[in-house]
Amino acid sequence: MTETMRLQKFLSHAGIASRRASEKMIADGRVAVNGKAVRDMGTKVDPFSDVVKVDDQIVQPADKSFYLMMNKPPKTVCTEKDPQGRKKVGDLLPKHIPRIFTIGRLDYHTEGLLLFTNDGELSQALMKPSSAVAKIYHVKIQGPPDPEIVARFERGVRLEDGTRTKPSPTELLRTTKTNCWYEIILTEGTNRQIHRMFQTMRRTVLKLKRMNYGPLNLGLLDVGEHRFLSDNEVRSLYREAGLRLPKKPRRSK
Repeated sequence: MTETMRLQKFLSHAGIASRRASEKMIADGRVAVNGKAVRDMGTKVDPFSDVVKVDDQIVQPADKSFYLMMNKPPKTVCTEKDPQGRKKVGDLLPKHIPRIFTIGRLDYHTEGLLLFTNDGELSQALMKPSSAVAKIYHVKIQGPPDPEIVARFERGVRLEDGTRTKPSPTELLRTTKTNCWYEIILTEGTNRQIHRMFQTMRRTVLKLKRMNYGPLNLGLLDVGEHRFLSDNEVRSLYREAGLRLPKKPRRSK
């Protein structure tokens, strides 16, 4: 006998969208249960006996959760579709697993650690601004190092639109004849934030790579490769998100 669950939770667990986005789909009349459009947020469904459709497409229940890490290559997009026909990160994932989504995104030219899952509850919790998950980036910029970069970034930077960033711990990693590398820790994620931070210093970002996401480290994963997370790594993400730890993650390969 299966347990019923709220419709928005079912959609989230099935990897359709976050719970909040699922609620909007319901409110917009895009979701039907057993042939009838549903707008009531309190609607409950049996995942294995009720027929749920979004935009007239049947939603399959998620009996397994998938958690993957990828070393995203540069010049790839994190969207499912791209009008310009550019390479998508989804093209690099295994074909045998169900639909999964990125936890946040990385820009077209940005590379490094990118997480995927069909666990909508975890994804939504990690991406909440209040979660303040620390993400470590290595940044190559044009020109010599400047102590003022560290000082300003660690105070917080006022961007071109007037918003002010949170203090970002910053460290000079190394220098070359014409460039230098910094390590920056962000606990927020506004659009192209690191690029915009360096623009305030009249510096150009040449390369950007995410090394850590919360408790997870990119390690020795090759560019373009992926691996499934261990149970301990999944639990560490649950702790980071402030969620109740699962006794055993519904994890699969």
